[in-house]
Amino acid sequence: MKKQLCLLLAVLIGVTVCFGCSGNTDNPTVMVIGGEKIALDEFNYFYYNSKADYDRGDESYWNDPAHVKALDDEVLFALRRNHAIKEQAKKYKISLSSDVKNSIENAVNKTKESYADVSEFYNSLDSNHMSERMFGQMLELNQLWRLLYEHVTNEASGIIHADDATLLADIPKNFYRATHILIMNDEGDVPSVNRVLAEKLLGQLKDGGDFEALKDQYGEDTGVKGNPDGYYFTEGQMIKSFGDTVKSLGIGETSGVVESQYGYHIIRRLPLEDVYINTHLEELREAYMARIFNEELKADAESYNAEYTDAYRALEIPSNKLSNSDETT
Repeated sequence: MKKQLCLLLAVLIGVTVCFGCSGNTDNPTVMVIGGEKIALDEFNYFYYNSKADYDRGDESYWNDPAHVKALDDEVLFALRRNHAIKEQAKKYKISLSSDVKNSIENAVNKTKESYADVSEFYNSLDSNHMSERMFGQMLELNQLWRLLYEHVTNEASGIIHADDATLLADIPKNFYRATHILIMNDEGDVPSVNRVLAEKLLGQLKDGGDFEALKDQYGEDTGVKGNPDGYYFTEGQMIKSFGDTVKSLGIGETSGVVESQYGYHIIRRLPLEDVYINTHLEELREAYMARIFNEELKADAESYNAEYTDAYRALEIPSNKLSNSDETT
């Protein structure tokens, strides 16, 4: 059923080996990253899912060149990061066994067979901007990423040091605590109406309103409703607009209305508390190791050059449309 496909896809969004070769006329190479050819279906998966997160169906969103650049940067980084995962796996001699590959192939086949009609399976893939080849490829890369992460975070490997002394020295420097009131732009919502509500709540806060009470009454993030601890996090755990805002605030300060792909946030930075840290040390250790791992992946990813092909330049995407428009004016 479609639910089964969505459950599998849920672990794949944001991380992405070969489940079939590319380069034919139906699936041309659109770019080359670090010597690896990136096929159209791989690009489409990341591009159109990210695009939908940003514009939520409103094409006028792309009239702003800054929005177009943000999307392009996000997609290019995701593709570079995928390449970095594969290259790090080679570095540490990590690969998928034939049993794992067979299990992935079986998972794809079982998912397909779970649909009453095979056309429903392909329609479900299409609705997620995914080809059958990419479905298998993404499942493979997800497994490769898992093995790589387990290796570099294993104390025996000696690659990432996360003993108590190292962690407790890092937390005051690189961890943050914050809560927020989130007014979500759900499907069917009018963003301008949500923005007005967020501004109204900000006004009430400036007039002395109780942040926690307003958060619990109006906020739509279940992770913080009724939770005075808010979020403890480090670099890379939160969306960029949220994380950057928290870092710009002093302890106890409240932001203005901050827009993200989820809606409108009013963010308050909170102090780190020793009792929470000591009680949740293992959770914070996991977050620390994930940050170090992702920082190394990011550094590798950003070192790869991307070469664009004519097939990319022929795509009907906002960046190409803006570029063509600029050339004619």
